[in-house]
Amino acid sequence: MEFKDYLSIFSLLVSVTALTYSILSNTKKYELTNQYFNDVLKWHNQVVEVLVHLRVYCSNSELKTKHLAQLSVLIENGRFYFPNTETDKGIGRSKSKAYQGLRHGVLDLLVYEHRLFSGDDCVNHLEHAEALQKLFTSKIFEHLDPGGRNVRIEKNTSIKNPENMDLHELFELPADEIYKFFR
Repeated sequence: MEFKDYLSIFSLLVSVTALTYSILSNTKKYELTNQYFNDVLKWHNQVVEVLVHLRVYCSNSELKTKHLAQLSVLIENGRFYFPNTETDKGIGRSKSKAYQGLRHGVLDLLVYEHRLFSGDDCVNHLEHAEALQKLFTSKIFEHLDPGGRNVRIEKNTSIKNPENMDLHELFELPADEIYKFFR
């Protein structure tokens, strides 16, 4: 064997190693990204469930207290997904590490909801609470970018995004005629 042959074999080994590393790195990146997406989505779902319960049980002090405690726990959990910002500016320096800086806006929405429901007049603010919940969901939606995620999944797998269904006609039908829509 000549030197060129050894060089070709070596080049082939380097190429195969680089390709293997690239595939494994991309797979790991996808797994971590997917896990993060699922973790934040699960947290979001738990928060929304508690917020809905707070609106429904606003007048029941016992259930309201239970759900306020759950919301407090979820706010604390959210600090791991949305840590405080501007921690290097000395804001809250005397506080524990997780509380230094400015609270993330996503968590501020939840703290505001907690304060709103802590009041005796929360029943007067249910529309406001629902608007805050929708803003919270929108911020999580922007953060997770499910549309972009679906495009990446479709690009890298054989999974296709389902076609959108226009159901406006269905909603205009009387309840006893809905079955006609599916014929």
